[in-house]
Amino acid sequence: MDASRIGLIGWGMAAALVMAAAKEPDVRAVAGLNGFCNCRKWIQSIYSYAGYMALEKTIAEERTRFVTEGTRCFEDPFIYYPLDPVTGTVVKDHLCAVKGCGPEIPLEFGQSLLDFNAEDCVDKLDVPVFIGRGKDNLFHPLSCSVDIYQLLSCKKELYVIDGKHNDFMLDDHPVFH
Repeated sequence: MDASRIGLIGWGMAAALVMAAAKEPDVRAVAGLNGFCNCRKWIQSIYSYAGYMALEKTIAEERTRFVTEGTRCFEDPFIYYPLDPVTGTVVKDHLCAVKGCGPEIPLEFGQSLLDFNAEDCVDKLDVPVFIGRGKDNLFHPLSCSVDIYQLLSCKKELYVIDGKHNDFMLDDHPVFH
């Protein structure tokens, strides 16, 4: 392995993770595809106001219950990371078919999502950043990519292609090739 050629690529939520990890000295480039960097902002964009407030209340109640009772409540992860219909089909057909995928998770996962914000570190990045996304992505709004792109002061490129969220990430898709 050549440490001078390490690049990170992340899809969806992992786009934010690679942006946060890009501050490591061995990282030379980053690509974030079809993602977001501020999870709270993304969740607020996909829920109605009432739905978002209910989610916040559920998380707060779980936090209190966990402290007072010492037990965890487990839920389907997609309560906190809701999928659009197309992405849901891809996840069901390709990811959930893998043993161990999709188990229930503790409710504190919801809090960890709300707290995750890679926007806090991207203005300090000094490696090239590529942001790619499908123009018909209904899962993560275009504003998620534009917001992070505007915060970057390093060499950067925003590339929008025909496609949705997960449709062109499959091995046999021509755009993937």
